Amino acid sequence: MLDALETPYPIIAAKDLTPALFETLMRRHSCVMVRNLIGMADTLNLRALAARTFEIYDRTFAETEAGGAPSEADYVTDDAYKESRRDMANFRRFGSLLLSSCPMAAGSIAPVLSKSAMRSCVEAYFGGPIGLSLNSSSVRLSERTASVRRVFHQDGNFLGGFDAETINCWIALDPCGSVAPGMEVFPQRLPELLPAGQAEAVVPWEISEETVYSRLGKENAWIPEFSPGDAFLFDHTHVHRTHFTEKMTRDRHAFECWMFPIKERYRKELLAWLG
Repeated sequence: MLDALETPYPIIAAKDLTPALFETLMRRHSCVMVRNLIGMADTLNLRALAARTFEIYDRTFAETEAGGAPSEADYVTDDAYKESRRDMANFRRFGSLLLSSCPMAAGSIAPVLSKSAMRSCVEAYFGGPIGLSLNSSSVRLSERTASVRRVFHQDGNFLGGFDAETINCWIALDPCGSVAPGMEVFPQRLPELLPAGQAEAVVPWEISEETVYSRLGKENAWIPEFSPGDAFLFDHTHVHRTHFTEKMTRDRHAFECWMFPIKERYRKELLAWLG
């Protein structure tokens, strides 16, 4: 366990994860990489579910665009295809389907998180029970052929600002970081949210490469290599983006699970309790 404290990269096996060590690493780095957080059987089930969810959404969206009716609402709810939810299509363009519109995915990931070694650590970190935000969490598919810019950001820019209390549990369902898109992160705790939405930003929360590399140092960027079932936990101030190179030959599925303490200020956001 000392290795996680003595190296610049906060990496720990799930079996060694304790609330005290989790808090120490989060306070120091604002992130923790946990090897084998999710067991292989659960990981394989979640991987198949993620692939099926995207398959159904893509097929049904095309059918509804042609005038057909939605089907298989247990995977993706009917309202995801209605005019009032066209923003779902924009999320899909960036490789995300929100859990609030994916009942099977939401119902499957919540009990897996609840029984994981991570749960007691996050509860201790916040000093009480936690909930999973279905409005913010998502099933993810990072496709090597996607024509989107992978942008640096801090999630606090759209999850309540610097004073938000959140932890994201990002779970890899495929090998990634070298053969498939992974993550580029900076294991540094920051005292602020960096300027976002500057000129030429594609989304309001984008932080430019120039800003990130000048403030944090390009040499300090970390590109972890994930195996299926590994997780990356980080808070809303953590600077990160999807890591992609033209040499990558595979796509990557993942779950992104934002957790909040159960407090009155988050009541509207919390739709699933981990318990």
